[in-house]
Amino acid sequence: MNNRLLLLYQEYWDALISAPNRNRLSNPLLLYLNDEEKYQNADLKIMFFGQETNTWEGELGGKSIEELLHTYSEFFGKGKCFRYGGQFWNAVRDYVHSIKQVAPDKSVEFVWNNLIKVGKADSKGKPGADLIEFQKKEFPVIKGEIEILKPDLIIFFTGPYYDQYIEAEWGNVTFTDIHNWKKRELAAISHELLPVNTFRTYHPNYIYRKGKAYYSDVRDIILSKIDGVLED
Repeated sequence: MNNRLLLLYQEYWDALISAPNRNRLSNPLLLYLNDEEKYQNADLKIMFFGQETNTWEGELGGKSIEELLHTYSEFFGKGKCFRYGGQFWNAVRDYVHSIKQVAPDKSVEFVWNNLIKVGKADSKGKPGADLIEFQKKEFPVIKGEIEILKPDLIIFFTGPYYDQYIEAEWGNVTFTDIHNWKKRELAAISHELLPVNTFRTYHPNYIYRKGKAYYSDVRDIILSKIDGVLED
């Protein structure tokens, strides 16, 4: 899997780092599995999507593919992200812990991704529309990452304002409300290239501000929808 990911990134690398405004973009988030066999054999594979990666490893082109894979391995693969703090990582850890409690006899592995793979070089928030369009055209790797890693469950912690980027990535996607929740709060996403269990909800920074009960309700509804996967 790691070798296939490497080949995927190499295919688009030269075009990406030729960005005319590369000084405005950070390096891309490149995925790496510290234990390929463990991930491949897991009963449940999860991909968590955040929004964008802020100032990831400096200005675009300043690091090689191999260096960026090593950064991901160290930061996420070795769990340093959970010491980094922040509600996103709190939510990822809690979701995984909750799933393991629901299905203690199942093995669970997970990866972290971002919907916008290349963030701003020097500040937070999503890049300008021209830069998002550039990376969509020149670094279209997300579909390939999903095809390689084959997650059973995808959770987009991206909020409704990023639905436009989900639609831009996959085209004709369908957002369906769940249990009469408003679609902007919680939605199931359907597309032939996405697993049946794909959901989008608010970013954890926002969910936590709405209170513990609200956070727990959203999490528990998503968990209730994956019972079929856990029972397989």
